[in-house]
Amino acid sequence: MPALRFLWPLAALGVLATLIGKMLAPSIGGITVGLEGLVLQLDRAGGMLSQLFALLAVVATSSLVSLVSQSRSPIALRVFAVMTSSLVALEVIYASGRERVPEVMAVFIAGIVGTLALVAAWDARRAVFSRHAALVLGLLGLGGLLRLAGALLAVRAIATSSVAVGSVAQGLSTAAFVLDGLGALVAAAGLVKRRDPRASAGSDQAPTSSPLLSPMVLLALGLAFVATRYAASAASNEVHPGELLVFRMLDRLVVRPLPTAPLGAQHFVAALSFVMAGLALAVRRPTPALSAVVALALLSRGAVGAPLGAISLSLASMGILLAARDERGLWAALLGADRGRASGGGHGEKAEGRGEEPAAAEGVEAQAEPGAGAQAEPDAELQDGARDGEGERSGDADVRGDGVRAGDAGAGEKVREDGVER
Repeated sequence: MPALRFLWPLAALGVLATLIGKMLAPSIGGITVGLEGLVLQLDRAGGMLSQLFALLAVVATSSLVSLVSQSRSPIALRVFAVMTSSLVALEVIYASGRERVPEVMAVFIAGIVGTLALVAAWDARRAVFSRHAALVLGLLGLGGLLRLAGALLAVRAIATSSVAVGSVAQGLSTAAFVLDGLGALVAAAGLVKRRDPRASAGSDQAPTSSPLLSPMVLLALGLAFVATRYAASAASNEVHPGELLVFRMLDRLVVRPLPTAPLGAQHFVAALSFVMAGLALAVRRPTPALSAVVALALLSRGAVGAPLGAISLSLASMGILLAARDERGLWAALLGADRGRASGGGHGEKAEGRGEEPAAAEGVEAQAEPGAGAQAEPDAELQDGARDGEGERSGDADVRGDGVRAGDAGAGEKVREDGVER
């Protein structure tokens, strides 16, 4: 679908806007002297990127709403997705002209957007190639709902001075933090390049399993660990400006209300979520649309109550509803491993894979026609068989030649370029 192709650059713009507008620009001020001009430039750039992302997100929402309303999803899900996404778009438009969105409006939209993410993830689980993105979306959607409930209970605890209600609120925030961490780890697991089980079909070698860790997974974990280590060094007496900058940037990604977890763990989950949003877009696996769904869901972590976070999660939900039923995306996911194997395996593997049809993601397996494997045999063997007088045709293979005759003179069989004629 052309509209799904727009999700990937939009998610990339969201990552850039988060990096400059949310993390870097508010954190660089006061790091050292002489940065006033740079701070002003970054602040302007961050504001422009955020406004551009909001504008394009509203445009994408209008396009996806039209597609979802015409999709093959259940009618109740279509109605709920259209209504929720329309309300989120109105919230973004409202927030562009005012300083703050009313709290009642923000809480209501955060609740229905989190519910939409859960329902969309449950619906997308039916397609095999979209289950990974659905799991990430479902974990982050459930985490957003728990965090919203924890924030409401925290306000109630402050108003009533109730310690018990405050403990429940902190427990919900901690559970949401755990779900956020699981979502980031599941997204990292999606970077592992899975081997096609058909790769070893027809060979004597046993099928090899996927590696536990890939270089991309190690890169994501390594970057998150290094960023957390630099942020932890900011607590010392002699802090380096770079360490203080990293601490401030990660602290901007820490969500509220705070969970019952060490600050280092909170920084690690925040760093891993942001790094995974960028790497998911870089890998583009299994399809660019699904990688954009993962990135948008990770960008919305802890920010469902904000307009940009809500519209990011809404776009991810509608994107996975359409991508799970996109036939082009389905075949792209199924044939991706075949293309890589054919380019690296040589002519023999290409000929061996000619007689196979990719298995459908719904569990429907296409079988090759009888004799289709004969197409991969060399022409010399077919001609030798014809000279020996066997006179047998294998499947629908075309035996081409320039006047090749069978060895049996009495049979009078003649092989022409257009086929075999008796």
